[in-house]
Amino acid sequence: MERKKEKVLTKAQTMAKQKKLHFMLRTAIRTLFFLLMPGAFAACLNGIKQIFRSIAAGAVIQPDGFIAVLLFFTVFTMVFGRLFCGYFCAFGSLGDFVYWLSGIVQKRVFKRKKQLTISDRYAVLLSKLKLLNLAFIIIACAFSFDSALTGTSPLDVFSMITSFNFKLGGYTAGIIAFVTVLLLMAFCERGFCRFLCPIGAFFTLLPVFPFGILKRDSANCIKGCDICKRNCPVNIKLENDSVMNGECICCERCMFGCPKSNICHCEKRLLDSKIIPLLLKTAVFFIAAALLGLCRLF
Repeated sequence: MERKKEKVLTKAQTMAKQKKLHFMLRTAIRTLFFLLMPGAFAACLNGIKQIFRSIAAGAVIQPDGFIAVLLFFTVFTMVFGRLFCGYFCAFGSLGDFVYWLSGIVQKRVFKRKKQLTISDRYAVLLSKLKLLNLAFIIIACAFSFDSALTGTSPLDVFSMITSFNFKLGGYTAGIIAFVTVLLLMAFCERGFCRFLCPIGAFFTLLPVFPFGILKRDSANCIKGCDICKRNCPVNIKLENDSVMNGECICCERCMFGCPKSNICHCEKRLLDSKIIPLLLKTAVFFIAAALLGLCRLF
């Protein structure tokens, strides 16, 4: 009996250390990309805009820096899933920080035991808005009225602030939109990513190769556990043996939080590690993005 207790305790300690290591590693990666590549998502969105502006003008699509970034993001997402959203996106990292800060304020100032958030019922409906947002941007570019929208995007305001450009005259609508998005982030984890992000909408439409899909050994799960569901910031219900949902942002919290290590990518079986594949994928993205001119230091 004593040995059984010791074994359970050792496993629990191992899982706690693994979860803590993942938190520290993910925080370090996101801080690095926030500081060095805060405008990466904007470059990808500009690639989409560039294509439809060329189509609207009846011109040949000329390969430039923005198109190259879009192609890289597309290939990377199809191979590894939405790892950019989970680890590298500066706006997503901002959202996580705002949600975490909101939780502290609600708990310590307003004495709330449970953080205010949007109900699952409304979240499912609101998740369709980002597709409409992407469609609106594409239509605006295709019919050449996107220039009239200059100064209205919260993404533009964020990009300017992180570039230390505080000349926001003419960006009143964008500032109001940015503050509104911050409020959404405060009361719904990954609120902007789930409901409004046009890049996220684009990524949900992409197929993901088996290599990038999370696998789950559901037969080996603890009955009634549900830790993976409760850990998921975008509220994906892991009912099947693989997560093929386009909403998955590949934050891997379900994988590192599973008490039986039942959730993993294909490479986990090859390398017998969760950390090494993450570091390799991060290195691939960082080097490629730096070569594409997205890093402030190069």
